[in-house]
Amino acid sequence: MSVNDYHNNKVDNLDDRYGRIRAELKTMDANEAIAVIEEFLINAPEYAEAHNDLGVIYYDKGNKLQTLGHYEKAVRLSPGNITFAKNLASFYFVEMGWVNEATRMYTDIMRLNPDDIDTLASLGIIAKTTNRLEEAGIFFGRILELEPWNEDARQAFLSVSSSSIPDIEPHCSPSSETRKDSDLDTIMADLRNVISHLEEARTPYQKACDLAENGQPEDAIATLLDIIDQEPDKGLIHNDLGVLYLQAGAMDESLKHHEAALSFSPSNPVFRKNLANLYFTIGKTDDAVEIFTGLLRENPNDTETLGSLAIISSSLNRREEACIFLRKISELEPDNVDARLLLHELQSSENQGFFLTSQ
Repeated sequence: MSVNDYHNNKVDNLDDRYGRIRAELKTMDANEAIAVIEEFLINAPEYAEAHNDLGVIYYDKGNKLQTLGHYEKAVRLSPGNITFAKNLASFYFVEMGWVNEATRMYTDIMRLNPDDIDTLASLGIIAKTTNRLEEAGIFFGRILELEPWNEDARQAFLSVSSSSIPDIEPHCSPSSETRKDSDLDTIMADLRNVISHLEEARTPYQKACDLAENGQPEDAIATLLDIIDQEPDKGLIHNDLGVLYLQAGAMDESLKHHEAALSFSPSNPVFRKNLANLYFTIGKTDDAVEIFTGLLRENPNDTETLGSLAIISSSLNRREEACIFLRKISELEPDNVDARLLLHELQSSENQGFFLTSQ
């Protein structure tokens, strides 16, 4: 056995051991978990994931010094791990008020992954907190490009676009913030260079959104097609084209773009739901059910998916299954009058067919 083989086997053994430990942590209280991880670290003091997990547990316990120490060690031992870096950057900003340090870390993360939603949101919050509203708008706007359904990002974007934005107290002391303000300006200037391409890319997409909202779907489609010519692998653009073509009654084009959106972003739940709904509309019911049941396995409490499955079940005259989905919706959303009324109607209907209609 070579030295490299021995090293690789040792790492694999540590991974296996810690994997078993992590599986058992869920059954332990915080003190037990800390003791088990610290015992593991006696023989593996440079195992970064264990340090990060300790930091998380100590944070939940309110022990900030221990949290800081283990988060920093995790990042030092595994500098390329984005999760560890996010944890430390968040701690710097939220708990320590170290705005510059947090911003530098988030900037480094964004250089590696410019579409990371958590990082964009964190930078938007930091920019808003330090009254750098133009930068904040860019970050929140970029999130809306990637996730148009993200209501939190939409509200944040609107708040920084408003002329009457309340002052927000920074986490650190005024004297400290004043002293570091010029440093943060330098960091933000560097960050603006990193995100300048995002601002440029946002313009044609935002134009397409405006055209669609203003009742000009053909112009919106043309604008989105121009974007696709330059960036054919953008799932969001294909999804929006699918929606617009569906509204125009162009089913074949809608199907083509909805399937393309999912091929480029296979885990996106909105793209999956849109394609499943389209499949059901054009009679590909089995394909629709396959997508919706997959979504339900991942998120059993998604009332939108439950509602879609109820609609499909009813269309197939499978009342029992439809009732199951509707009962689940009623349990999750007791105020959902539509689900409750539809369930009552379905249960009381004996000889008549029952068909649910979507909103």
